[in-house]
Amino acid sequence: TYGKIGTLRGELHSSEMAIDALAKSEQLFAELAAEQSRDTGVQLDWSISQNNLAESLHRAGELEKAAVYFARAIKTQEKLAKLESSAIVQKHLSTSLNNLGLLLSDSGAIAEAESAYLRAVDLLETPERAREDGFNQQLAAVLTNLSALFAKSQPKAAIDHARRALDSQTKLLHRD
Repeated sequence: TYGKIGTLRGELHSSEMAIDALAKSEQLFAELAAEQSRDTGVQLDWSISQNNLAESLHRAGELEKAAVYFARAIKTQEKLAKLESSAIVQKHLSTSLNNLGLLLSDSGAIAEAESAYLRAVDLLETPERAREDGFNQQLAAVLTNLSALFAKSQPKAAIDHARRALDSQTKLLHRD
C-alpha cells in the first residue's frame, strides 16, 4: 500500500518520496471514507493515514502542513472516541496528540505542546488502559516528551515526568 511505501521511504530518509506516497494513501482513504462514512474502521484508518502524513511533513520541516494533518487526524479520532470508547481509538488519538506535541515543541509553542501531551496522558493513564498492551509503553513515550519539554525551563517538573515515564516502563517490564 501507499502508506507502507511512504513509511519505508521515510525510514530510508527519502522525505519527498515518503510524502508523495503518504499523500496518495491519505487521498485514497479520504475517498474511501467518503463512500463509507459510517464505517468507523475506515474513518480510523483515514485518520491514521493523516497522522502518518503529518509526521513525514514534520520531519521534512513542513510544519504548517503537518499541523493541518495532525488537526484533521485528531478531529476524526476525537469524533470516533465519542462514538465508541475503544482502546484502539484512544491509543491512536494519544499517538496523534503526542506527535502534535512534538511539532508544537519544535515550533516553540510550549504551552500548546504541554496541553497536547497532557491530553495524551489523560487518555493513557486510566486503570483499564494500564493493563492493555502498548499503553504503558506509549505513556512512557509521552511522559518522556513532556519531560524533555520542561528540561530547561522547569527542571523539577521535568524530573517528575521522567520519573513517571520510568515507572510506566518498569510496570511493563514486571508484567513481562
